[in-house]
Amino acid sequence: MRRAAFFTFLLILLGVLGWRWLAHLPPRVTETDTSVTAAGVTLASQSLALPGDATAFPPGPGIDLLVANCTGCHSPEMILTQPKLAADKWQGTIDKMRKAYHAPIAPADDAKIIAALLALPAQREAAK
Repeated sequence: MRRAAFFTFLLILLGVLGWRWLAHLPPRVTETDTSVTAAGVTLASQSLALPGDATAFPPGPGIDLLVANCTGCHSPEMILTQPKLAADKWQGTIDKMRKAYHAPIAPADDAKIIAALLALPAQREAAK
Protein backbone atom coordinates (compact mmCIF):
# COMPACT_ATOMS: atom_id res chain seq x y z
CA MET A 1 0.00 0.00 0.00
CA ARG A 2 2.83 2.40 0.88
CA ARG A 3 4.47 1.70 -2.48
CA ALA A 4 1.28 2.60 -4.40
CA ALA A 5 0.91 5.81 -2.37
CA PHE A 6 4.52 6.74 -3.07
CA PHE A 7 4.14 6.24 -6.83
CA THR A 8 0.88 8.21 -6.83
CA PHE A 9 2.60 11.07 -4.98
CA LEU A 10 5.55 10.90 -7.38
CA LEU A 11 3.29 11.07 -10.45
CA ILE A 12 1.39 14.04 -9.05
CA LEU A 13 4.65 15.82 -8.18
CA LEU A 14 6.08 15.22 -11.65
CA GLY A 15 2.83 16.45 -13.21
CA VAL A 16 2.87 19.67 -11.18
CA LEU A 17 6.56 20.30 -11.89
CA GLY A 18 6.05 19.56 -15.58
CA TRP A 19 3.08 21.95 -15.76
CA ARG A 20 5.11 24.71 -14.06
CA TRP A 21 7.99 24.12 -16.48
CA LEU A 22 5.68 24.24 -19.51
CA ALA A 23 4.02 27.42 -18.25
CA HIS A 24 7.35 29.26 -18.36
CA LEU A 25 8.32 28.22 -21.88
CA PRO A 26 7.94 30.91 -24.52
CA PRO A 27 5.44 30.07 -27.27
CA ARG A 28 7.07 28.25 -30.17
CA VAL A 29 4.90 30.02 -32.69
CA THR A 30 5.99 33.58 -33.37
CA GLU A 31 3.52 34.70 -36.02
CA THR A 32 -0.11 34.18 -35.12
CA ASP A 33 -3.48 35.25 -36.43
CA THR A 34 -5.03 35.22 -32.96
CA SER A 35 -3.81 34.08 -29.58
CA VAL A 36 -5.19 33.64 -26.08
CA THR A 37 -3.09 33.45 -22.93
CA ALA A 38 -4.39 32.07 -19.65
CA ALA A 39 -2.60 30.59 -16.65
CA GLY A 40 0.73 30.96 -18.42
CA VAL A 41 -0.38 28.93 -21.45
CA THR A 42 -0.77 30.56 -24.86
CA LEU A 43 -3.07 29.07 -27.47
CA ALA A 44 -2.43 30.38 -30.96
CA SER A 45 -4.43 30.02 -34.13
CA GLN A 46 -2.44 29.57 -37.32
CA SER A 47 -3.13 29.80 -41.02
CA LEU A 48 -1.75 27.15 -43.28
CA ALA A 49 -1.66 27.40 -47.04
CA LEU A 50 -1.00 24.18 -48.91
CA PRO A 51 -0.01 24.10 -52.55
CA GLY A 52 -2.82 23.24 -54.89
CA ASP A 53 -2.85 20.07 -56.95
CA ALA A 54 -2.76 21.20 -60.55
CA THR A 55 -3.13 17.65 -61.85
CA ALA A 56 -6.61 16.53 -62.83
CA PHE A 57 -8.03 13.28 -64.10
CA PRO A 58 -8.55 13.06 -67.85
CA PRO A 59 -12.20 12.79 -68.86
CA GLY A 60 -13.46 9.25 -69.06
CA PRO A 61 -15.90 6.72 -67.68
CA GLY A 62 -15.78 6.18 -63.93
CA ILE A 63 -13.68 9.24 -63.12
CA ASP A 64 -16.43 10.42 -60.76
CA LEU A 65 -15.98 7.19 -58.78
CA LEU A 66 -12.23 7.75 -58.54
CA VAL A 67 -12.83 11.28 -57.28
CA ALA A 68 -15.47 10.13 -54.79
CA ASN A 69 -13.61 7.07 -53.48
CA CYS A 70 -9.90 7.77 -53.90
CA THR A 71 -9.12 11.48 -53.73
CA GLY A 72 -10.12 11.79 -50.09
CA CYS A 73 -6.70 10.30 -49.31
CA HIS A 74 -4.78 10.30 -52.61
CA SER A 75 -4.04 13.15 -55.01
CA PRO A 76 -4.99 12.69 -58.67
CA GLU A 77 -1.27 12.89 -59.50
CA MET A 78 -0.51 9.96 -57.19
CA ILE A 79 -3.27 7.88 -58.76
CA LEU A 80 -2.26 8.80 -62.31
CA THR A 81 1.36 7.75 -61.76
CA GLN A 82 0.72 4.26 -60.40
CA PRO A 83 2.49 1.43 -62.18
CA LYS A 84 0.43 -0.75 -64.49
CA LEU A 85 -1.51 -3.34 -62.55
CA ALA A 86 -3.81 -6.11 -63.66
CA ALA A 87 -7.47 -6.05 -62.62
CA ASP A 88 -6.90 -8.61 -59.84
CA LYS A 89 -4.11 -6.47 -58.35
CA TRP A 90 -6.36 -3.40 -58.40
CA GLN A 91 -9.02 -5.47 -56.65
CA GLY A 92 -6.48 -6.40 -53.98
CA THR A 93 -5.61 -2.72 -53.55
CA ILE A 94 -9.28 -1.78 -53.17
CA ASP A 95 -9.76 -4.61 -50.65
CA LYS A 96 -6.72 -3.39 -48.70
CA MET A 97 -8.03 0.19 -48.66
CA ARG A 98 -11.39 -1.03 -47.43
CA LYS A 99 -10.06 -3.45 -44.75
CA ALA A 100 -6.86 -1.81 -43.51
CA TYR A 101 -7.81 1.85 -43.86
CA HIS A 102 -11.61 1.58 -43.55
CA ALA A 103 -12.20 3.34 -46.87
CA PRO A 104 -15.96 3.64 -47.38
CA ILE A 105 -15.94 2.04 -50.83
CA ALA A 106 -19.15 0.29 -51.78
CA PRO A 107 -18.38 -3.26 -52.97
CA ALA A 108 -20.88 -2.75 -55.81
CA ASP A 109 -18.55 -0.04 -57.22
CA ASP A 110 -15.42 -2.23 -57.33
CA ALA A 111 -15.77 -3.30 -60.98
CA LYS A 112 -16.45 0.28 -62.14
CA ILE A 113 -13.51 1.65 -60.13
CA ILE A 114 -11.19 -1.02 -61.56
CA ALA A 115 -12.39 -0.25 -65.10
CA ALA A 116 -11.74 3.47 -64.51
CA LEU A 117 -8.25 2.73 -63.15
CA LEU A 118 -7.41 0.48 -66.09
CA ALA A 119 -8.58 3.20 -68.49
CA LEU A 120 -6.13 5.79 -67.12
CA PRO A 121 -3.39 6.84 -69.58
CA ALA A 122 -0.48 5.35 -67.61
CA GLN A 123 -2.28 2.01 -67.39
CA ARG A 124 -3.03 1.89 -71.13
CA GLU A 125 0.43 3.12 -72.22
CA ALA A 126 2.26 0.58 -70.09
CA ALA A 127 0.40 -2.19 -71.88
CA LYS A 128 1.90 -1.22 -75.26
